[in-house]
Amino acid sequence: MKSTKRKPIQLEVTPEVERLAARPYQVDIAYDSESGDYVARIPELQGLVTGGKTPEEARAMADDAKLGWIAAALFFGDPIPEPQGVAASHANAAS
Repeated sequence: MKSTKRKPIQLEVTPEVERLAARPYQVDIAYDSESGDYVARIPELQGLVTGGKTPEEARAMADDAKLGWIAAALFFGDPIPEPQGVAASHANAAS
């Protein structure tokens, strides 16, 4: 069976992407005791999960991933959910 290669897509962070990403999405951050890292999720943006060594790094990674998520949604014509709550970070230390 011959494999077909797909062309990579180029996503752009346009002013529209930045405007949509600036909306107050909630960022949930929790400590993962297995990995020792902090995991960040934006519940409204399905599948957006990232992380970092500190809560601040996890938040920065989530902000960056949010831009990519929104750029991809616009590229493919997918709906972009409205924020459901006040933007907040929650660091839950687990032992």
